[in-house]
Amino acid sequence: MEKFLNDYGMIWVGDNENEAGDEDEDEARIQTTLNQPEAFSMNYDLVLQNIRNLNLLAAEGGTRITLVPGGAKLTQRPAVDLQLYTNGMGGDGAENFVLDVIETPALQTARSTSDVVPKISNLRVKSEDGEKSFILKMFFSETIGHLRSYLDAHRGCGKPPYDIISAFPHQCCHSDDTQSLLQCGLTPSAALLLRPRAKVTS
Repeated sequence: MEKFLNDYGMIWVGDNENEAGDEDEDEARIQTTLNQPEAFSMNYDLVLQNIRNLNLLAAEGGTRITLVPGGAKLTQRPAVDLQLYTNGMGGDGAENFVLDVIETPALQTARSTSDVVPKISNLRVKSEDGEKSFILKMFFSETIGHLRSYLDAHRGCGKPPYDIISAFPHQCCHSDDTQSLLQCGLTPSAALLLRPRAKVTS
C-alpha cells in the first residue's frame, strides 16, 4: 500500500501503534473522569452559622406555656440535638413542619448586630390550613396592620379575607389594625393563627 501511494506522490499515514495507544489512554482517562463522582467537602463552619441564624429567627431560648395539673407554667423550649457527620446531618426529636421566614425591618436589624436588640417581638403565625407556620420578628411599636401587610406581601394577592387570632391564654381576634403589638399583648413573643373570615350574610 505504501509503494502504491508513493507512486502517486502520497504518503501512508495509517495506524501507528504509538498513536493508537495514546488515543486509548486518552479515552480511558476521560471515561475514568466521567465515572468518578465530584468530590464534596462539608463546610461545618457555614452549617453552624446557618444553625445560629435559624435559632435567631426561631427565638432561641424562648419560653412556652405548658399545662400542668391545676394550671399552667412557663417552661424553656427543649433543644433539638443535632449530630454532624461527614455524609450529612441528623436530628433527634424534630417535628415535621414547614417554617416560612418573612423579611421585616426588625429581622434586618437583628441580623445586622450580634447584640440583643430590645423591643423586638418573635411571632409565629400558623396558616389557615395549619400546614405552614410563618416566622416574623417585629418591633413592639409595629401594628396589627403591619403584621397583616407583611403576611399579604409574602403570601401574594388573591387570598381570601382572614382574621388574626391569638389562642392563649384566651382566644382573641385582633381586628383593629391600628393597635400595636405591645397594646395587644403580643410581646415579647406570641403564637397566632389565621382563620378564614366568616362571610357576612344579609
